[in-house]
Amino acid sequence: VTKGEIAVEGFSSSFELRMIRNKAIQISLRPFLGMEVARVIITPEKVYIYEKLNKKTSSIDLSDIQEKLPFSLSFSNIQSIFLGKPFILGNEDITANNFKDFDIELALPRWIMTPKQKNAGIAYTFSLEDRQLTHISGGKDPLSQPFECLYSDYNIVDGHMLPSTIRVTIKSGDMSLSTGIVYTSATFDTPTNVDDSPFKNYNEVYILDLIKSFIK
Repeated sequence: VTKGEIAVEGFSSSFELRMIRNKAIQISLRPFLGMEVARVIITPEKVYIYEKLNKKTSSIDLSDIQEKLPFSLSFSNIQSIFLGKPFILGNEDITANNFKDFDIELALPRWIMTPKQKNAGIAYTFSLEDRQLTHISGGKDPLSQPFECLYSDYNIVDGHMLPSTIRVTIKSGDMSLSTGIVYTSATFDTPTNVDDSPFKNYNEVYILDLIKSFIK
């Protein structure tokens, strides 16, 4: 469970994030005095959005989002982005067994990992001094860098190294979306749940109309 501030192109809010590994991500938006105004739940299959003020809801298949992006992005990738962990687009997390699949280049003061499978189209940059992930960029067309993550201000939380500041930028055609996240607190390995039960009687609306009500 983490708490902090999130900003997305004209919208900013405090938030609480709950994550159950490989099962669900829940983002609770709380812009006013800690009161929840919206909730986003991401599963390996779907993204659900609930807007509490007008009691509206919408959902979209994660596969439909993937088709519209210029790169593959799996549910596991989304979890890794929030945690500042390296990954291969469209695949699972990187483990020690995967390092043989990368070319490693020293570029002081950093070292760079690039997949040997060039069509993977993603590069990772680490700080040489502390081996912290600072930058991910790439996509199917790495020269245009349609996908980029920046990480900074790491802290040790419950034995886990976590970046306090994350910026994610996604570009697709003429569209560019940038999201900034700042964590103010975090806990790991504690019992948590993802709950959509308060929203069963909400009115279903078109997902873009619901998103536009927040990002203006």
